[in-house]
Amino acid sequence: MPEAQIDVLLEDWVAPLLDGYEDIDRTIAIDCNSLASRLRVGRDLRRARYDVAFNLHAGTTAALLMRASGAAYRIGYDHARLKHLHNIIAPPAHVLWGTEIKHTAARHLALLKWTGVPLRGRVPSHLAVTEQAIQSVEAKLQDAAQRNALRFCATTEIALVHPAAAFASKCWATEKFARATEHFSAQGLMPVAVSAPNESKVLAALIKESSVPILAVSDLSLPQVTALAARARIFLGNDSGIAHIAAAVRTPSVVIFGSSSPAQWSPWTDAPAEVVEAENIGSQNDKEATNDLSLRIERITVEQVIQATERVLDSSDRRARVVDKIQYEQCATL
Repeated sequence: MPEAQIDVLLEDWVAPLLDGYEDIDRTIAIDCNSLASRLRVGRDLRRARYDVAFNLHAGTTAALLMRASGAAYRIGYDHARLKHLHNIIAPPAHVLWGTEIKHTAARHLALLKWTGVPLRGRVPSHLAVTEQAIQSVEAKLQDAAQRNALRFCATTEIALVHPAAAFASKCWATEKFARATEHFSAQGLMPVAVSAPNESKVLAALIKESSVPILAVSDLSLPQVTALAARARIFLGNDSGIAHIAAAVRTPSVVIFGSSSPAQWSPWTDAPAEVVEAENIGSQNDKEATNDLSLRIERITVEQVIQATERVLDSSDRRARVVDKIQYEQCATL
């Protein structure tokens, strides 16, 4: 639908992720904690006179704003809150795909597919990387390296590590991440650890635990995180938003899962990626720890994660060699 105008409504804290995304005509940001913001956005949507509105969130605020838009076709799933505000209600995603569907991305895509949006196979996630973000994050890395007397330049290959997560049951032990950074360093990769500002204590603990130098940054904007992930040779981290950012810029990834479901939240990408989860470790009869959400992630070993990173890096290397060979052969036939 190249002639369609496509606008996306999302919360203000995450809206910068779509900076530079050329397939979107307008990003509309809302502060869901502000009644004034919701009223303003509702009026803005009404003035736009949309033909179609898709409710991918399925929450109460999303349904109210979709109704406020006055769109001729208001499309959502049967399980959505305030579903009576939709005038077109889709059957469950597994009915639309004809198979069991668990992943969140597949459920969103099913709603678009059902309405006739052409989808060719599995559509990977994608984010744009802006030049401004590339330059600013490089400057931050250079500054961090200078403050810590570390050698770092534009050609330094990095391993991006995110050792934090929203819940303790989703956090692999910091000392285990430290062992992974040591492995990356031995492979010639500079470990770069990233976190939100309120997670900086996790980075301090990681630096203390590791025997190798680590560049740590905790004050990046979302576009800068995207640029940093795109620069990385590999991403290693807990299941979190940053893991999905890395997947969306096709960075080879290893994501560690504890209490959350890989079937629902694994990296949605066509880049080399692996999930490490406790359910794949140990005896089939030993269910006590794997069934306890607080203990599940503790059973994941350093060896298991390092082996996953090696497989992902090896797969990435092989893909790069194939691409280089194809490009060489294309040049040779000119």
